[in-house]
Amino acid sequence: MHRHDLDQPTRNLRRAPTSGCGRSLSLSCCAALLATACGEIEWDGPVDAPVAPPIDATLCPLPATLGDLGTVALTNLLHQASPRVLGGTARIDAATEIRIEAWEGAGVFSSGYVSGSNPIAGAELQYRTCGSCLLLRYTSGAETDVYFQTGGTTSFTSFAPNWAGELIDVALEHVTIDASNVSTPVGDCTTRVQRIAFDVVLPPAS
Repeated sequence: MHRHDLDQPTRNLRRAPTSGCGRSLSLSCCAALLATACGEIEWDGPVDAPVAPPIDATLCPLPATLGDLGTVALTNLLHQASPRVLGGTARIDAATEIRIEAWEGAGVFSSGYVSGSNPIAGAELQYRTCGSCLLLRYTSGAETDVYFQTGGTTSFTSFAPNWAGELIDVALEHVTIDASNVSTPVGDCTTRVQRIAFDVVLPPAS
């Protein structure tokens, strides 16, 4: 089954146009050049691979840290029976929301839901395999950027009838998530949540 659907932007790369004879010169092109310019054609060696410019953090929409978000109210609650999945969304501001999910049988919950603290590491670093998952969505106009956890700690104290816990010092990076739920870092923007806690009564399982 597919995990929670996420809207994602599509970014297109434009190929730089080429003009003239280029670095690989044909015989006819060389002849034309010699006929008009009576000079030597110099070859300045192999072409170096382009170097990506450094990331300008000032262009990223989110601050380096969102701070301590305290105890938040979760909406859009999900309580799926089989496989058992818990989920909820916290609205941070008009553009930003955080989605918390717990997948029984995956990652830190591979043997079932267990209360306690766990580092965000290993299987938790990939959305397809995480058991305890935190995503952030930032929307500007028609474009939504998705961020996914890269470190921190999760701590859950209850899974029924209330779902309760907190996530501490969670680092997130800008990613894309494909139809197979595989998250891939974009390699530009990051942010951090110092702490976010919740305690919500679950709806009946469906």
